[in-house]
Amino acid sequence: EAEAQEDRTVHLTWATASEQNNDHFTVQRSTEGSDWIDVTTLPGAGTSLTMLEYSALDPRPRAGLNYYRLQQTDHDGHSTVSDVVSVHIGRAREELLVYPVPAQDLVNVVFRSKGQNGIRLLNDRGQQIGAPITATANGAVIDVSHLPIGTYLVAVVSESGTLTRRLIVSR
Repeated sequence: EAEAQEDRTVHLTWATASEQNNDHFTVQRSTEGSDWIDVTTLPGAGTSLTMLEYSALDPRPRAGLNYYRLQQTDHDGHSTVSDVVSVHIGRAREELLVYPVPAQDLVNVVFRSKGQNGIRLLNDRGQQIGAPITATANGAVIDVSHLPIGTYLVAVVSESGTLTRRLIVSR
């Protein structure tokens, strides 16, 4: 979880049910959802069979929407990355994040929009195309595995207009 603090920092928390050969965690931040920088690194517990709670602070988040993810690295160097969470610093505004780009199978759509009433996938001619869209807590997941290689647009329609982001499907 990521939570903006009154002093314009971001408090990040997470927990593990158990750990096996866990060397460390790296908290990463992005403002676009594609280029990630390391904020801080915390040691892992190695091996643990009990739930452990962790927290970190981002002392200098950027103004606007900040995306965070957690990279967990084992002693052998193997790492996994968590889902992305977001937090807004400053005045509220509408945002839309589409990742990964390029995509091969599933695309995550994260949005902060008042009165959101639809997600659409458009081809390069602006025509709506069918793709399975599954709602999530903060957006949706689009299955693009059946689409031909190419460029598409993800559009989120809200009460104040339409936000769009480019999506590239590759194999």
